[in-house]
Amino acid sequence: MSDSKSNLNVVFITSDHHRADFMSCAGGPVDTPNLDALASSGIRMDNAYCQAPLCMPSRISMTTGRYPMNTGYFTNRHPIDSAEPTFVRQLQTAGVHTAMIGKLHHHVHTMGCDYSRHEGAVHQLGFNDVHETSGKQGAGKIHCECQYTAYLREMGLLDDYRKWTGRWGDGSGTAEMSDPWPWDPSHTQDAYIGEQGCAFLRRQPKNRPFYLHLGFVGPHPPHDAPDVFRSAFRDPPPINNTFRPDWWSAYLACIREVDEQIGRVLNTVRELGILENTLIIYASDHGDLAGEHGLWGKVHLYQGSIKVPFLAAG
Repeated sequence: MSDSKSNLNVVFITSDHHRADFMSCAGGPVDTPNLDALASSGIRMDNAYCQAPLCMPSRISMTTGRYPMNTGYFTNRHPIDSAEPTFVRQLQTAGVHTAMIGKLHHHVHTMGCDYSRHEGAVHQLGFNDVHETSGKQGAGKIHCECQYTAYLREMGLLDDYRKWTGRWGDGSGTAEMSDPWPWDPSHTQDAYIGEQGCAFLRRQPKNRPFYLHLGFVGPHPPHDAPDVFRSAFRDPPPINNTFRPDWWSAYLACIREVDEQIGRVLNTVRELGILENTLIIYASDHGDLAGEHGLWGKVHLYQGSIKVPFLAAG
């Protein structure tokens, strides 16, 4: 495998809750220059659909290559069996170094859970390296322990972060799901995941093929992107009287934050000189209704919820 062409690398980037038409390359209301660049150098699928508009069934479907009706994983309360056949294990068997960084969400987020307890199960799915984070709600009000909470603890931010996220849904009316991140933007979970992804790429020897699943947590609610990403959005359409312009702009800001972090990863691939033998894929686990039909979130079988962005270049 000394021939560089045989050392094909794959970077599979996922996000959470990104509806397919909310990219500027798809005519959407938010500028996504890095996703646009990926689309212009490769392909953008207009009709990509998730296999279930819910996190765990959709994500497990990606990893196993099987429909939820065949896997039996229908809800976010059905953790994957680590013995399930996966394409990741097939890559590993073929000599590809495999890694998972960020949000995988193949296991249940329970109050106070410790992600290190199922790290072995993630390895069994076929990942050599595992650096998993628990998502915004998991790291915050659900008090899950993971690589990101360890980082926040080291920065002296974890207690304040959990107090801040704990206001959502506590009935006090002191917080909105659209409140901006109040600390340095470099400490958000997506910024952390982007940094870890770039660090992984820099560590890889050029004579060994790798597969990296890089799972960003945005634009999943809370729509807490820092203020730096909250500007210059087009006016939201007057969908109905339940529409929330503040949620709309905050959701778009989270997409912009994910796009910026993807840009960091793409720049690192270029700087390392491995772009020519690296396939880069971007998709989301499901979309978001974003106010359509008077609804936010997923689950409902409308286009905004079940269509996902899908880009590939390389």
